[in-house]
Amino acid sequence: MSSSPTRTRCSAEPARRPAAGARQWLAAATTLAQRAERTMLAVAAEVDAGTDLTARDGSRLHLNLTEVVGDRRAALDRMLDLHGASGLRTSSSLQRFWRDVSVAGRHPLLNPYLRVTTTGRGDHARQECQAGTSEGRRAPP
Repeated sequence: MSSSPTRTRCSAEPARRPAAGARQWLAAATTLAQRAERTMLAVAAEVDAGTDLTARDGSRLHLNLTEVVGDRRAALDRMLDLHGASGLRTSSSLQRFWRDVSVAGRHPLLNPYLRVTTTGRGDHARQECQAGTSEGRRAPP
């Protein structure tokens, strides 16, 4: 008996590669998600270090957390855009993540407008003055 060579089954269509624009959006979403993770871990490490944080430090860390939320929301928006309309199905994990991050990002402590407004008012300096007064008296505004 003669042995015939084993034939591999070939598809009539070549493998489809994502378009260059889709790859760029995926890379941008990945970059945003990784930056958010790095920032959040840096904030956690600074808080967990056990050093006394001033009000100015707290304000800066809150601003960093609002940036984390913004980066996460932007990354999820890109992923949802790449996924298409089927990503909005209620059974879609992507839709659930997108909804949860969008709702959580609207919390007053994570709202970028409110955080920048609070920081711009100089509340951190006022809090430092109040903390330095004796016998619980408030410093003048």
